Amino acid sequence: MGTEYLECGKCHRKVPAWSQEILDQLDICNWLRFPAVLSCHLALDRRVVAELRDRSLGNSATRLYRKLREFHYHNYMERVLNYHTVMEKSSAQFPAQTAVEEVPAYRRVPPYVADCYTRLAE
Repeated sequence: MGTEYLECGKCHRKVPAWSQEILDQLDICNWLRFPAVLSCHLALDRRVVAELRDRSLGNSATRLYRKLREFHYHNYMERVLNYHTVMEKSSAQFPAQTAVEEVPAYRRVPPYVADCYTRLAE
């Protein structure tokens, strides 16, 4: 995950923008808007963390995968709806200047890690 590094004005120490020291300075409203739980090596979406908390006997990895697919599809549909809404308003205001581009096709969440590795170049 890429980030910018912030520098302390007093001691000139550099700290990643997503570090816990920086996030702790935010008020709770803005802190909750940050979508991930971060460590120095890993990042995980808050919704996934909530789903992992619910895992108990009978809740399998397949259930988690299905929920991830549902989150992914819901996010895609929100973005498509937002795009069409913005383009509709834009074309109403500026009919001659608006060119509506085709929305990228939905890409399913890959079920296997090996499949993820083959898509890293994309």
